Amino acid sequence: MVALAKKSPTSLQDLAQDYIRRMQDEGKTSRYALNSWWGVRSFLAHNNAAPSWVPRLKPLAVDDDDESETVPTVEQLRTILNVLSSRGRAVALLLASSGIRIGVLATQDGPADGLRLKHLPELAREPEPHFEKVPFVVRVPPHLAKGSTVSRPRGYITFGNAEAAEAIVAYLTERKARGESLQPDSALIAPDGRGRTSDRVAKDGTRFMARKALAFTLRVAMDRVKPKGVHWHAHTLRAWFSTQMEAAEARGLISHSRREFFMGHLGVGVDFDYNLDRPKSSAKIEDLRASYRRCESFLAVYPSASATDVQARAAKVMLMGLGYTQKELAKVDFDNLDMGVFQNLVTRKMASAGPKSRQKLVDSTQLGQYLDRGWTLVTVVNDHQVVLNPPASR
Repeated sequence: MVALAKKSPTSLQDLAQDYIRRMQDEGKTSRYALNSWWGVRSFLAHNNAAPSWVPRLKPLAVDDDDESETVPTVEQLRTILNVLSSRGRAVALLLASSGIRIGVLATQDGPADGLRLKHLPELAREPEPHFEKVPFVVRVPPHLAKGSTVSRPRGYITFGNAEAAEAIVAYLTERKARGESLQPDSALIAPDGRGRTSDRVAKDGTRFMARKALAFTLRVAMDRVKPKGVHWHAHTLRAWFSTQMEAAEARGLISHSRREFFMGHLGVGVDFDYNLDRPKSSAKIEDLRASYRRCESFLAVYPSASATDVQARAAKVMLMGLGYTQKELAKVDFDNLDMGVFQNLVTRKMASAGPKSRQKLVDSTQLGQYLDRGWTLVTVVNDHQVVLNPPASR
């Protein structure tokens, strides 16, 4: 294969294409077939012989039947964020609020590169990291945009929301506290600096994480809290952005072409007016920002809610954690729940359960340490609490 890649790349492409099609004909899913190719390509890359093309796939009914890959709910996305490091939270919230691909943060093929601090022009580094405007601009340069070509280099603009801004600032503040000098060309998402093989060094010496390594850190966190039978990965966060923006489009808050532009789809449409290879017009940027701002409520992972709403939701979840079913609680008016009625419901169920009930309500910041000890997640109560089952009940 190495010899073919170097001496006869067309023959290698024919060989790979025939193999992929044969696997599909045998009933393998497209994802399964492509995973085989990525393994081969990784070996070729190790021998400096990796091609840039990807084998073509034919549509399969079996791919349409895979319903396990779902977009998380807002509550599930909060749970994912609770078990991520500060770097992971910054990555997850940026992907979920801007729609950029994870390959924009850390490239996999070719020279090492990724989004740098200068690509967030409204991010100020002194005296402490902070954003001067929110929603903040994310400039994806042509060499990081998937639809860009050598003959026609084209970047695009998208935005990040206040939650992403807060997470990025917290992450950069940690890096600065460790003694790092934050410069315009510094990587937005940096490796941990311990010289692992997941680090990749750009031509100017800037260190980036490899895309697969960065995606793996997100996947590990998702695997810890995902429901049984559900498939989540780094691209799920971009899919979440797409789903939320589709909902905003359905309500007339944003046009289809502009939503596609924020996703980095560089086809015919709004990018002809707002492409980054054209003069930077502040009026055009503010126009795009206004479009994004109208959709912000759909992208909020921690939506605002009244104290009454939070208390009602918490009361219902706590009662279900004690063993009540949806049917048993259907007649309870949680919006106007009397405390005496609530206490009576709790007393009644606890009396019937006896000492068997061992569920625990803990702060979400403690979720990671409980999961490490074998506890399992039952549900999210509110923005800062979760219900857990003890190890013995698994």
